[in-house]
Amino acid sequence: MIKHFLALAIAIVAFHQAVAQPINTKRLDSLLHHFADNKKAMGSIAISKNNKQVYSQTFGFAMNDTIKKDGRMIGDEVGLMDNETMFRVGSITKTFTAAMIMQLVEEKKLTLDAKLSKWFPKIPNADKITIEMLLRHRSGLYNFTNDHDYLEWSVNEQTQKQLLERFEKDKPVFPPDSTAEYSNTNFVLLGFILEKVTGKSYADNLQTRIAEPLNLTRTRVGSKINTANNEARSFAPRPNGGWAIEPETHMSMPGGAGVIVSTPHDLNVFINALFNGKVVSDASLKQMTTERDDYGMGLFPTPFNEKKG
Repeated sequence: MIKHFLALAIAIVAFHQAVAQPINTKRLDSLLHHFADNKKAMGSIAISKNNKQVYSQTFGFAMNDTIKKDGRMIGDEVGLMDNETMFRVGSITKTFTAAMIMQLVEEKKLTLDAKLSKWFPKIPNADKITIEMLLRHRSGLYNFTNDHDYLEWSVNEQTQKQLLERFEKDKPVFPPDSTAEYSNTNFVLLGFILEKVTGKSYADNLQTRIAEPLNLTRTRVGSKINTANNEARSFAPRPNGGWAIEPETHMSMPGGAGVIVSTPHDLNVFINALFNGKVVSDASLKQMTTERDDYGMGLFPTPFNEKKG
């Protein structure tokens, strides 16, 4: 949801279908630190295979906030990141949201054919849009992060009422279920529905439904970035070298579409658990991975030669 990402949390999951040769850790270490030394990238990587972590590395620096006389905020290098550094994982949040929605379906607290109008009747086409259409990006609802002034207002706190008013005035981009197109609006609404159905906050649901059962100790709903708490910022390259701190999206805004912070290790634990029946049932996972117009539910396929992620 942020246009420029150079402080990256990269979670790579190598399943049993992956190539069997061992990882050349020295060469991979050298490559990553080459990126960092030349100010081309920085981040954190964890690779798991057969549900076990086989490689992890951080490359680049943690940053303190410094404001220069001209008002620009830049990053001062103060030390290396480590495996506990938390990143805003952006739209990976959608997979967590989809999993929790499917848990509600399994608990018979929600159905995939339930209409959006049950909760938000003023949203365009709400009487035609189902939970499943939201999950599959088939609602036709305009993607609010495409607003021309999005980067201006996204740094300020947004109430649920303010966001809903934006969604209500935006014209649909296609009739519900006629095709698929990525829209953050879908998953912000799913996050609101999760809260309404359970009577609990998104943060509480995340903690009790996923983080605690899987022992994800560094996964939670984000807030204002606190570098003293080992939380990473996002950066863009400065013309004269080094990094400039990117504007910080206010975490009242992305909700079920992008509110989570985590580590690559925790993300690998989550995705392995999801695909091994520890988060949702096999039947629910099959629904989540069934594709329509290249979208599943909170997932989409990524081909790599003869393989597919």
